[in-house]
Amino acid sequence: MDYPELGFFLFSILLVFGISRILDYFSTEILPPFLHQIILFPGVVVHEFSHALACFLTGTPLQKICWFNPHPSENNNYRGYVVHGEAKVPIFGKCLIAIAPFLILPIVLYGLTIVFIQFFHIWMPPPQFYPPSFNGLMNTMMNGLQIIFMNIFHDKNIYFIFYYYLIFSLVICIAPSNQDLGNWNNAMLFIVFIAVGIASMYFNISTLNSVYSFIIKGLYNVVILALLFEMVALCLFAPVYLVMKKIRGL
Repeated sequence: MDYPELGFFLFSILLVFGISRILDYFSTEILPPFLHQIILFPGVVVHEFSHALACFLTGTPLQKICWFNPHPSENNNYRGYVVHGEAKVPIFGKCLIAIAPFLILPIVLYGLTIVFIQFFHIWMPPPQFYPPSFNGLMNTMMNGLQIIFMNIFHDKNIYFIFYYYLIFSLVICIAPSNQDLGNWNNAMLFIVFIAVGIASMYFNISTLNSVYSFIIKGLYNVVILALLFEMVALCLFAPVYLVMKKIRGL
């Protein structure tokens, strides 16, 4: 692990979070509220399930869970929420609960893709995990465009529409909410994690650097998987957004 790889890893996380918020903004702007809620439903349910699963894994008492809130404006704009007690694992437990959707939703997306490949014959390129780099990001974007072309224009696979609906809903909800990110413990743990990595490289601590590199590359595979699905969603939905804005402008 070197400084450029670490920097690009952090940039990729911000990119995933940013695209998730952009997709949410697009859908909020051009869709009627009831249709927006329908689109969000699968993603919100899996998002809250991720928090609940993290509570179970950390031994944190789960007090209440709202799988989906159809009237977020009446409840602090929460589309769903989990109320839990104090985590039995100090600091780390609370952090894991907060970022659980970011770790679990890409796995759900991957499993969903396998199901649609096996039973509905959608086309997907062979799995490839690129190293943290600009070229890796460009290859991911090209894979996203290729997925759209092959399924819609080449194979004309009608099931891809339903698949797209599900992944669009999930990638909108992949980023932690403002409440998840706002916890000071989460920020401190993340800062410590990055500081440890920088220290291991600066002082050339080979064992620590190897462990850190293994963790970063594993997390990057999760990030790049999420980014691939976001690219598919963005490439299809961005033109719809622009057309709808143009029509409304006229």
